[in-house]
Amino acid sequence: MFVRISFTLCECEFRLRCFSIGVPDGRSTGLPLAEIKEYTELYKIGDRTLPQRKKLPARQKSKVEDQISLLLKTLEKLNYKLALIEMQENQFEKLP
Repeated sequence: MFVRISFTLCECEFRLRCFSIGVPDGRSTGLPLAEIKEYTELYKIGDRTLPQRKKLPARQKSKVEDQISLLLKTLEKLNYKLALIEMQENQFEKLP
């Protein structure tokens, strides 16, 4: 299924300008679409919205850090299980 997305010339120019001056690409940061839209609207208003804009990626950063922490704990458990299995394999290989 294909979805056709069309933008007006003004929207395209705005997106290019945002990209060229460093407005983050929300899709690559994992921001939900609603927050990307909110960020874009705040950006259009101007610099007085910097504190509000800062909160959006900061919240996402916190979520990502929590996910990383959970993944690292899971990886530790998996490494432990694999080490136990390898020890058992080595014991059986050494039996006469």
